[in-house]
Amino acid sequence: MTTDEAIVSRVYGAYQELWPWPGLEEVLLGRLRGRLRLEKARSHGDMRHLLIVGDHVEYTRDANNPAEANIEGLLPRRNVLARSSAHEIQALGANLDRSVLIASLARPRLRTGFIDRFLVSAHAGQVSPVLLFTKPDLLEAEEREFMEEDLQCYRDLGYSVFVANLLEPEPDALKPLLALMSEGVTLLAGQSGTGKSTFLNRILGRAVQPTATISPSSKKGRHTTTNAALFRHPSGRALLIDSPGVKEWGIGHLSRDDIIAAMPELGAAAHQCQFADCKHESGSRGCAVQEILVQSPESGGLTDERLRSFEQMLASLSEPDRIRTGDYIKPTGRMRTGRRQAP
Repeated sequence: MTTDEAIVSRVYGAYQELWPWPGLEEVLLGRLRGRLRLEKARSHGDMRHLLIVGDHVEYTRDANNPAEANIEGLLPRRNVLARSSAHEIQALGANLDRSVLIASLARPRLRTGFIDRFLVSAHAGQVSPVLLFTKPDLLEAEEREFMEEDLQCYRDLGYSVFVANLLEPEPDALKPLLALMSEGVTLLAGQSGTGKSTFLNRILGRAVQPTATISPSSKKGRHTTTNAALFRHPSGRALLIDSPGVKEWGIGHLSRDDIIAAMPELGAAAHQCQFADCKHESGSRGCAVQEILVQSPESGGLTDERLRSFEQMLASLSEPDRIRTGDYIKPTGRMRTGRRQAP
């Protein structure tokens, strides 16, 4: 049996939209073979979907309908960006050259904890992270000075940081980022209302995703993207994945060691720790990681924001979802609730 290769461009439950490789000009409706569904369900039991946008698959044409395809196999993934709860893992994209997190400085307010969880997830998934901060025009003068400290912290840690008002016709601050995204595969991630769809529409030069205003009651963004979707970059040499806006970025699929390794301030210290089997926990004498955690920022320790974020991430690994009246766990094991309060 001869198979061809395609990339998954959208996922609709049991069905996937496929773009045959390398032309990517045709659209096929694909479905996993029964044996593969069983194999993937056993090996990826906590995954929301068995296939991910950006996956490369092998397929054969349906003999009765050439517009449909049978997915015969999944090719090895180079990397995966995922978020998770205690009950499931949502993989947002695979085989990425980078992921750009769009975070607003105001409306919705900046949440450094959300950003840090994205960064550790990207590190764990072997995805290169980029930070784009939007809506600087909505900040008052005193707020700008305060926010600049947070942004400089990420720059000092070695992350690529961009700040731009997406409503400006051609902001110079975006030019280096747009040039970077004209090659390879880029995934856009972020909370709703931060300007993610606006940014995608700007890159593509047309409205491919709807935009929405901030909810006046919650002061948070309204969801406008409901499924991850693949788009061709105008350069013809790149692809873009737009992921749904999320309220929280869970890291239940990670471990304490993953978090420590992902934080630049702690990762190097973990390698230098004199104890090969050290757990880097409080009270560990001579632990290089603990030495940093107890130091002040001026002496090389974490900033107050980063230390608080680190402690909250560790706490989230041991605190299960809080199930309240009206919440329930489906027969598949997934919890149906929109009211989880992440730490």
